[in-house]
Amino acid sequence: MPGWRAELRLADVAPEYEIEVECRRCHKSYMRWPEELMAIDAYKPLFMDQVQARLKCRDKHCSGKVKIALLYDHLVTSFIGGMP
Repeated sequence: MPGWRAELRLADVAPEYEIEVECRRCHKSYMRWPEELMAIDAYKPLFMDQVQARLKCRDKHCSGKVKIALLYDHLVTSFIGGMP
């Protein structure tokens, strides 16, 4: 069953959200703004799961795969679509 990353496009993320990127290998994390990623033309039409697959760890000695989470006002949130 696909999760919120497969249903939400990067272009649909509200500008007040931040994207937390955490490395699965070294566990370092950093923040990215949606506008920052939208500035990269190749990322504009992608769903969040595709963005996650393309992002790599910033550490030059790691470059591991990452996982992403949406933060609103520095709180981790999950996207629940279709609920009344």
